[in-house]
Amino acid sequence: MLKLIGVIFVVLGSTGAGVTMAWGARRTLETARQLRVALERMKNEIACHRTALPELMELLSRETGPLSALFGGMAEQLRLRQEASVYAIVRKSLAAAPALPGEVGRILLELAPGLGQYDVQCQLYSLDLAAGQAQALIERCQSEQKGRVRSYYTLGVCAGLALAIMLL
Repeated sequence: MLKLIGVIFVVLGSTGAGVTMAWGARRTLETARQLRVALERMKNEIACHRTALPELMELLSRETGPLSALFGGMAEQLRLRQEASVYAIVRKSLAAAPALPGEVGRILLELAPGLGQYDVQCQLYSLDLAAGQAQALIERCQSEQKGRVRSYYTLGVCAGLALAIMLL
């Protein structure tokens, strides 16, 4: 009886690990999509309304789901202006934000030097580059996700069954 309970726990645990990995892949895709929307919103606000960065980050913090904490932290840091550059503020906010996929953080770090320091055209160019990187990340995640998610589920179940057979 104890072996059977142990086998059930092993199968459920390894299946849970596979589901967690699949969820991580989906979360990366969803965060990249939200980043692309945020970058488009930033571009429109800067081009049309000339919105200042603290107000822009505050606006984005109310609209962007998982990225809202990051943008909220950036808005606060920009208002306090204790850091020397936007790059330092983005880096500090990324460190304080909940775990975001690394690719999303990299895109934001590459965008940061072009924000708030140059003319509008340079900022728009930087935002276009970042939006292109976000779109490339979305396309890569979509192409990998189809096979990857199914593989994670299968791997989790098979690993659990293999351990269960070894235990019996």
